[in-house]
Amino acid sequence: MTSAVPVWIIGARGLLGASLLDAMTADPRWAPVAARPLPWSTTDESVMRAAARTEAERLLEAGR
Repeated sequence: MTSAVPVWIIGARGLLGASLLDAMTADPRWAPVAARPLPWSTTDESVMRAAARTEAERLLEAGR
């Protein structure tokens, strides 16, 4: 039996990234996984850092 392994392709850009995403979404074994969104709206590092900083500040204010 094969178990499912979650795979995220982050920052797939250019022809190679597009080809990889096309191949994964065309294969029925990957379709359910490829359709799931990432847990954040963008892979831009500055946006992720800002979100983490905001959350840390919120927790500090809450006294955690």
